[in-house]
Amino acid sequence: MGSDQANDDPLADFNIPYQQRRPDLIVQEQLEGRLDVHRWLLILGPTGLGKTRESAELAKRLNHEGWTVLKLKNAEQLTVSTKFPVVMVGEQPRLVFFLDNLNQAMNLGLEAMQEPQDSLPSALKQPLQERLQETLEFFERSCSADRIRVMATARNETIPEKPGQLSEWNKLAVEKYPQFWGQFYQHDLQAPTDTAIEGLLIDVVERANLLTKPEDFANIAKRNDGTFRNPVENAERVKNRGLPLSKETYKDTLKGTWESRYQAAIGRDKTAKCIV
Repeated sequence: MGSDQANDDPLADFNIPYQQRRPDLIVQEQLEGRLDVHRWLLILGPTGLGKTRESAELAKRLNHEGWTVLKLKNAEQLTVSTKFPVVMVGEQPRLVFFLDNLNQAMNLGLEAMQEPQDSLPSALKQPLQERLQETLEFFERSCSADRIRVMATARNETIPEKPGQLSEWNKLAVEKYPQFWGQFYQHDLQAPTDTAIEGLLIDVVERANLLTKPEDFANIAKRNDGTFRNPVENAERVKNRGLPLSKETYKDTLKGTWESRYQAAIGRDKTAKCIV
């Protein structure tokens, strides 16, 4: 949720307060409970829903409780571990592996493997699904499984965005790598309620110092495309154009304008260590 602007931008990622998406459910407690029981958790939903924000908030909570968060940032460089990194994580750590936006990571690996094998780095000659599974199982053997948690996010759209492309779901190759994906508990993240969107609108208007008509918020929330990202992108748009945020200026969806920026926006939690 948020944009990829500089961190001093009031609408930048993680400058906007976390929003509870449903009044009848404390999502963070639900996710933490699922992670405790199943240890491997895959948070699924369409783009812009807030998967990264929910998982990052949970990672932050676990970090405050003494867990070390390891985030996968350079999947193409991931090699299977053969030596336990005591210097980085300590002798008896509790580790949370944060694997964000696995669709992108898996697709980059698939594209790379289509290149001539002799031109590939050794790591890329093995599918990312297999490298991740071997790496995570290595840490489970080294630390004991009860000291390891794996939290991942992925999009689950089954219709390709463009003809001839893989859908986001097919990029994961779930059927091809059942041993890897079968270890995850799959959690479908619910869309935010209209009340949650109204709360977000109040926050972004105040932070960006926008002109607005608060009486329009209920109408805007009902028209919104079901994501947390769209209100923030609308705020960026009207701010840049010097317009008020109102039912007349609000776009029901700006999906086509923010998906590329989303790729640059994810993974801004600087407190997380990296696997590679």
